[in-house]
Amino acid sequence: MDYQKEYANLVGQVDRVISILETYEPGDAIVKKAGELLLSALREAEEHYIAAAETQD
Repeated sequence: MDYQKEYANLVGQVDRVISILETYEPGDAIVKKAGELLLSALREAEEHYIAAAETQD
């Protein structure tokens, strides 16, 4: 699997979602939950990307 490509794709999608979320009230509970889910997804993807990069070295 090309983790670099997948990670870049994920970051792009997260950026799009953040742009949408910015149109809602910052204190809205659903916006907060969505932000937490996005951050979690990015952290997990980053861990996979780093692990894959280390095994390629």
